[in-house]
Amino acid sequence: MCYEGTVVETPVIVPEGTYNAIPVSIIKEESKFGPSLKILFKLNTDDEFDGEKVSGMCSDNIHGNSKWGKWLIAITGNLPNVGDKVNHEDILLKPCLVTIKHTQKNDSTIFANVKTVLPPEKKTTNDTDVPF
Repeated sequence: MCYEGTVVETPVIVPEGTYNAIPVSIIKEESKFGPSLKILFKLNTDDEFDGEKVSGMCSDNIHGNSKWGKWLIAITGNLPNVGDKVNHEDILLKPCLVTIKHTQKNDSTIFANVKTVLPPEKKTTNDTDVPF
């Protein structure tokens, strides 16, 4: 038996920094710490990284002190009430900012991971370019 593999394009490593983005998918996963979520964000930039996708991991716990709770506040503008259900439609394609940090594995492989999600930048809506 002979090994056959296909060479694919090397993934782009998005530089560290803060970028405009939208969440495009939420994937439930099991981690060594329990149930977790992998949130995939698509960057919205004016450079070569426009359209690139980056991901961030968090616990699936939703409360004001959890990473996922803080991300939800940044994306939707509020934390749902206790007992409320959160659906994909409440989150996906909503503008936000993501802060990317690099992590390096033991084999020197570098990954660009979302570490922080922030509310989107406020747009000016008057002729004086003064933000509200």
